[in-house]
Amino acid sequence: MTQVKLKFANFEEYLTWSNNPENAREGRYELIDGELVALMPESEPNLAIAKFLLVFMMNAGMPLRLIYPGGVEVQVPVLQFGDTSNRFPAL
Repeated sequence: MTQVKLKFANFEEYLTWSNNPENAREGRYELIDGELVALMPESEPNLAIAKFLLVFMMNAGMPLRLIYPGGVEVQVPVLQFGDTSNRFPAL
């Protein structure tokens, strides 16, 4: 059995594809030059920083509706060949 490598023309095409439940994949991926590349798991220090910031923002009175721990995918500009076009901020 052969696997087809997915190639997307732009971020909108990728989002349309990824919002279809039939295309669900385990893990997290970045879109680099139109291809999906698996992400490494987050490091412990990065998770500790995100938790600290979450507690800090909550104690500072930031409305909970504005805090999204790990639930956002963000499109970023591609500055040079090989750069990723999406990010998954921890917080």
